Amino acid sequence: MKSSLKKSLLLGLACAFITSSSVNAASVAGSDYWDLLDDEEHLTKEDPFAIYGGLKYELNKRSAPSDYPSTFHENKHHGTAYVGFSWLFTENWKLNGYFSAERKWRQNHKNRTETTASGNVEGKIGVVKVKAGGMSVFDALNLSDGGLVVGSGILGGQVEVPVGGWKILATGGVMDVEDYDYTRMMKRSIPGYDEDSTYLSLQAYGDIGKNISAAVGVHNIENDWHKGIFENNTEKSNTIWSAGVDYKIAKQWTIGGIYAMGDAKVKDFGRELSNEKKSYSVQVTYGTPESSEAHNTAAWLAFRQLGQTASLAPAYRGVGFGERGIEVGTRHNLMKNLSMELVYFNGKKNNELFAGSDRPKVHNWYTSLEYTF
Repeated sequence: MKSSLKKSLLLGLACAFITSSSVNAASVAGSDYWDLLDDEEHLTKEDPFAIYGGLKYELNKRSAPSDYPSTFHENKHHGTAYVGFSWLFTENWKLNGYFSAERKWRQNHKNRTETTASGNVEGKIGVVKVKAGGMSVFDALNLSDGGLVVGSGILGGQVEVPVGGWKILATGGVMDVEDYDYTRMMKRSIPGYDEDSTYLSLQAYGDIGKNISAAVGVHNIENDWHKGIFENNTEKSNTIWSAGVDYKIAKQWTIGGIYAMGDAKVKDFGRELSNEKKSYSVQVTYGTPESSEAHNTAAWLAFRQLGQTASLAPAYRGVGFGERGIEVGTRHNLMKNLSMELVYFNGKKNNELFAGSDRPKVHNWYTSLEYTF
């Protein structure tokens, strides 16, 4: 079994294998969905099948006076068991499958268990990579703080085309709006709510010289449920533009920044909340967080802001929707197959909770322990 296929794909996300060797630091953003990175090691005719799995425990301890009361001093416990496989059924095509069972214990919410089964087919037509079925979607996937806009899953299709030293990635499909963190949104109950949204994106990413990587993208999501959030309760569509860059300072050090802006507007108490139209992250990273080597340690320090219309389903574990502040995190492999992660976020809401009030403070601790096989 190849070690690159043992990395975990978590929290019930549809299984997907990323086949670009330039994807080397996305998981440092804290994505729950992007811990599986394929480093161009492929299955062969002699070894056409691989299986992986794992167990993970997660705890969020969050303190934040909120417009949605259940997030005040809320603790969230998650336990997940998952298993996946990859089968090379022809020379250029493989089938990926994934199953997970997740138990959620949440303060102020009912405990519940969720199961997910999904899969996709991926392969090559000439130099073009094609994928169809359940899959991951992730913005700026080659950057250290990628996942500012989306780190989630869809049911749909994806095409990747190489253009010189760059790659163009087109994605389209249906996204389950449960991937949105409703407890950090301004409104939770939305009349006419529909569980599925249409998601489309076009991205380009690659290297500029030896030490610089860049990514740009445009993302669109459309659904009637937006009417309960955006200006005048009439907008159904939101388009987000994003751009980012990484600079490798030294062998173990990277500094990166990414910015995104949505075109939908949010109003509250008669005021347009301009901060909710933009998201950004500036991050300094040490080490290689996606490495599976025993005793590998990685860490990062970042300043982040998430605007409610500039991020769809962001990957970060510290900052939440409508918040800004400092995040510090570390990931350490206790053994080859046992890792732990710790993230702390200290910040404030982007806007006043009520007109004329101060921006409430936010504190969030995230910790996890994961065993993979």
